[in-house]
Amino acid sequence: PRVNFRETVTKRAKFDYTHKKQSGGQGQFGRVVGYIEPIPDSKEVEFVNNLVGNNIPPGFVPHIEKGFREACNAGSLIGHPVEGVRVVIEDGAAHAVDSSEMAFKLCSLYAFRQAYHECQPRILEPVMRCEVRAPTEYQGDVIGGLNRKKGVINDNVQELDEAVIEAMVPLNN
Repeated sequence: PRVNFRETVTKRAKFDYTHKKQSGGQGQFGRVVGYIEPIPDSKEVEFVNNLVGNNIPPGFVPHIEKGFREACNAGSLIGHPVEGVRVVIEDGAAHAVDSSEMAFKLCSLYAFRQAYHECQPRILEPVMRCEVRAPTEYQGDVIGGLNRKKGVINDNVQELDEAVIEAMVPLNN
């Protein structure tokens, strides 16, 4: 079975990304400026629009958000979803002819990927609470096994001829 890892960021980082593509005919142009920051104790991806004026037409903002959310579906470290992140867009630029919904979606996706590595990303691993009941004579072996699996023993209680050990153990182990 696959372990449900997640990724998150630990530091704030700014982005300023311009997406330009010219291939004969109508091209693609979009520019987004803002920052990415961690949200402590949250599992959400939050998008904040702090645009002032019409440097980016309001009709493109939902596509910018969609690009950032799409980038958060697969982080760059191990390809698992990113959570606990706030993306704030503060400025940008558009072109009268070459700007499109797709151009701004791609621009925001690449802006996130560019700034992601500066945010010092980390991998989050699920930790499971487990309870082990074993005969008292095997208590030392069970505790040694949990320690080898990087478990943290929380409690150790004797009930009649059984040892009840409560621990927190990473799911991958």
